[in-house]
Amino acid sequence: MSKTTRQIQALNLPDVAAGYPGALPEFTIVDPTSLFVDEEYQRNLSRSSVRLIRKIVKQWNWNSFKPPIAVQVDGQLHLLDGQHTAIAAATHPEITEVPVMVVPAETTAERASAFVRHNQNRLNVTSMQLFYSQLAAGENDATSVHMAMERAGVTLLKSQPPKGMYKAGDTLAATTLLKVVRRRYVIGLRRILVICKKAGLKPISADAIKAVEMLLFSEDYAGQIDEERLVLTIMKEGESANGEVAALKAAHSMLTWRAMAAIWFKKTRKKRK
Repeated sequence: MSKTTRQIQALNLPDVAAGYPGALPEFTIVDPTSLFVDEEYQRNLSRSSVRLIRKIVKQWNWNSFKPPIAVQVDGQLHLLDGQHTAIAAATHPEITEVPVMVVPAETTAERASAFVRHNQNRLNVTSMQLFYSQLAAGENDATSVHMAMERAGVTLLKSQPPKGMYKAGDTLAATTLLKVVRRRYVIGLRRILVICKKAGLKPISADAIKAVEMLLFSEDYAGQIDEERLVLTIMKEGESANGEVAALKAAHSMLTWRAMAAIWFKKTRKKRK
């Protein structure tokens, strides 16, 4: 054996309980245009997606090809991974067939859960896309966030809108929403989002969500201001608060959302004791 090679060997992991592997996947060769994407939990193509597909087409080489992963759904193959590769193959003038690895996943929840596991550690998969995969898989935190958003009239977008044309109540802050719902539950997140939506924030940023959470629930601020008055303050000041947030951040080395909360608190009429 060459000194520069290393044979695969098992590790001794006595503290790890091995998961049930299930059935082995199978490989099949198909026309890439016969493949489907489930838009319930997968994203549409963005500009960066198109750039990536152009690059794959231009640099196509079978020695660097990674097979797409799909599941059987009513006689069709639905992709869990490899959408860009499949579209590049369909676009390439000389590619008519590609090998696809087919894995077992009978329900939508199983397929969405498999999609999350395939993509959760990838930088090119957005937090919004993973959220909708988790929601389709029935994960508790994603379900709770969805309930709070529905009750507050807030929409988590799957991608940035064209030309940044957000509507009041739009947000991209999937990661923050999931963290907040674990701390404040559905009712607490709903209160936060109602304030942000009424204030007309577009989009509702992660900093705004955390700032409102601080004003409603932290020991320093909770119970001191009326929520409707807070809405009026945010409507008037916005997230920038006329540059005061940036100044406070610089002066005291504060995080943006903490500075935002401090400015909004200062400018909101307090409840009578």
